[in-house]
Amino acid sequence: MDLAGAINWAIGINGASSVPLDLDQPLARWYFIKPSALVSVIQYMRDKKWMKVDKHQEIAPQLTDEQWVEVRDHFGSDNIVFVDQMHNTYVRVWPCWAHQVRTLQPCLKAAFELINLDDIVDILRVQRLVADAAICHWWSTDYARVQIIMHNALQCLRKINSDAMAELMKAKKAKKA
Repeated sequence: MDLAGAINWAIGINGASSVPLDLDQPLARWYFIKPSALVSVIQYMRDKKWMKVDKHQEIAPQLTDEQWVEVRDHFGSDNIVFVDQMHNTYVRVWPCWAHQVRTLQPCLKAAFELINLDDIVDILRVQRLVADAAICHWWSTDYARVQIIMHNALQCLRKINSDAMAELMKAKKAKKA
């Protein structure tokens, strides 16, 4: 689960395995869960006994293709989105969209995280929703990242405010002169 958005680029690597690269087939398959459906989907996974326990703590499951199809059939394609990533293309990960990615062919992937001030409210809303539901113990590592994102957002807002005030003072002085 990424708090910030991201751009993920994939480039196929030929010769990395005994099977030749097929550029007509996807390199990776992405499975996305819409934020408003996240709590219900996690509860569904728990009811299906798909959640794994490691050292007495639930962790996010790695579902099979068949399980993802079952989840999409149950919640609908508006809430569960599949994206096939082809060679030399990117996939946009929207903030707060839980996801799993399955690599289908040898490839090199590069991810660029995007932090947008407009996303902060949505990030906090989804974090609160999941925290209030008290069903995601594996959420804690991502939840801790909210502080970093909020700190960066506040720094940006301070800079914007400071720059705006400086421009205002400059305009006032110019007007008086």
